[in-house]
Amino acid sequence: MKNSVLVWARLGLGAVFAAAALAAPIFLPCCSRGGDTGEKSASRKEAPGKAGEAKDEGFQRLRTSLRPLLERKESVRPGWIYKPLVPGLVVTYVVDRRGSFDRVTDSTLQRWGITRKKLDEETQAWFTVSVDPLRFRVFQKDKKTDFPKVAHPDLHGIYTASLILHPSFQEGIKKIFGTWEGLLIAIPSQNRCWVLRAGEKKLRKKLKKELLQEFKSSAHPLMDRYLATRKGGGYGLGTPF
Repeated sequence: MKNSVLVWARLGLGAVFAAAALAAPIFLPCCSRGGDTGEKSASRKEAPGKAGEAKDEGFQRLRTSLRPLLERKESVRPGWIYKPLVPGLVVTYVVDRRGSFDRVTDSTLQRWGITRKKLDEETQAWFTVSVDPLRFRVFQKDKKTDFPKVAHPDLHGIYTASLILHPSFQEGIKKIFGTWEGLLIAIPSQNRCWVLRAGEKKLRKKLKKELLQEFKSSAHPLMDRYLATRKGGGYGLGTPF
């Protein structure tokens, strides 16, 4: 993997790292890509449930959206289609619109005449298309070493954290760190996703304040603890920030 020009970035409590934008992206089979943000928006008149909408058009705008499973307002609402990811966090499905989105509900599936399994397959396929090729940015303590310390998808928006659900994310992280095991993933909000090795205790201490601040101040908070990568793929609950 070839690194591009190195720049300096400041993370956490003033810790400085050399940031190398990876110039060799991971390519997946696809037929198109969305705009600069990686999201393909739909017009208001084409939103799900509108008269004349073809389900194939809706499929092309399907995305996943992580939500905290809380016993209070702004959690998962009745009728939403969702599946558990880890305790306290679920995966919901949305149809992207310009500036907003619509949740996929039981009535959406009935209208489209599809199963939950079909919904999941179509969402995975079209969300992958919308962000392909998925690039990563890697931060290093010392620019003279090629051992990466922190990595994150080079994409910022409300779907950033949801990228952890897609094969291109796992493939990219394995190439960067050389393994999938022993990693921690921070998703304090829907807009943030950082990956680091579980053994980087000093780095975790430096990042703690920034991650907790985003979790507490974000309009779309997710978790105040890490996800831990599991052997063979998938996630479990990790340690608190």
